[in-house]
Amino acid sequence: MIRCVTFVTPEYQDWVVPLAESCAAFGVDLRIVQKASTGSWVRNCAMKAAVVREALQANLGTGAMTLWLDADAVLLDRLEYLEAWAKGRVFDVAALMPTSSDRNRWPHVGSRLCSGTILWADTSSAYLAACEWEEACRAKPDELDQEVLYEVLNKEPEKRAFGLFAYLDPRFCHIPDLMPDVTNPVISHRQASRTMRPMLG
Repeated sequence: MIRCVTFVTPEYQDWVVPLAESCAAFGVDLRIVQKASTGSWVRNCAMKAAVVREALQANLGTGAMTLWLDADAVLLDRLEYLEAWAKGRVFDVAALMPTSSDRNRWPHVGSRLCSGTILWADTSSAYLAACEWEEACRAKPDELDQEVLYEVLNKEPEKRAFGLFAYLDPRFCHIPDLMPDVTNPVISHRQASRTMRPMLG
């Protein structure tokens, strides 16, 4: 089972509507957390880690995976495809961390980790990873959340509290114009940041 979570500030109320509608159409449980804006796009994004940690804490021990989706996401197909992808894989955190080959395919994807879609297992290690991410975002509120998560996930094994990362299939973190070769996408991202980041600063 997968439980989805996102959060919105007032500026994102319209952006989240297609996500809510697509989740309802596919029978997906979506929790939308309301947050006051900090006035900064980067600092707003840094709140993502706390929302994820709270969701993982609420789901801990239920057997449900927690799926973080940015508010500008939309489901294009059933999440059973994501559940099938996860079945048989052992991981704490799954996200799209582009490889050198990916960068050749998608030269305009600049992030070391694409945090629009993140799948978290129901494990104590996943929860500890989210706690580390939240703490790191609080310490670096002006650094992009995905870069902070990349740093957390790439700590030396003896310096981190969790173990297993899985490379998420790009069908579940698709950006249409930046990843044109990805076929049969299940989750697409509409890149609200292109509008909201210049607006909020």
